[in-house]
Amino acid sequence: MKKAKKTNAPAETDNLASPGLLFENLRNVEISHEEKLERSLLSGLLLQQTDTLNRQRLELKKQRDHEAIELLGGSTTSLGTLKALIAAKRQPYEPRFPRSIPFFSEIYRLNGWHHLDPAYYIKPDEVGIWINELIYNRFSQEVLSTLRMFNPKRTGGGRLYKHF
Repeated sequence: MKKAKKTNAPAETDNLASPGLLFENLRNVEISHEEKLERSLLSGLLLQQTDTLNRQRLELKKQRDHEAIELLGGSTTSLGTLKALIAAKRQPYEPRFPRSIPFFSEIYRLNGWHHLDPAYYIKPDEVGIWINELIYNRFSQEVLSTLRMFNPKRTGGGRLYKHF
């Protein structure tokens, strides 16, 4: 004869029901008027602090844009003037390596990437390293660092503008 197993069904249902009771109790907690005032005061102070910090950052940025910078030639300029000059000369993008020039297909061949399509827009990160080595390092050392400073990487990894 088999012995019947004892089950703790009521205890299990109590354990399952108790978290629900906790949440119900948390929903029914009343906050006094003084605590509500204190919370609203603290949230107001936090918002005011962030607004103040943002205003201070904007002021510092404006000051930096107007600071005079002495150039190697002896003349002076400001970051704001340089930014405006660069923005005015921004041109529409024209590919430096059109499909008629086999630049990317040769890079893919040299790296042994026969399974990848060189015409595909998104390329492996190593292609960017090769472009920096082969093209931008032919200029003076400041060119690539300046381009990276004025056109930083975004959170997704790409840049807002192409280096050209």
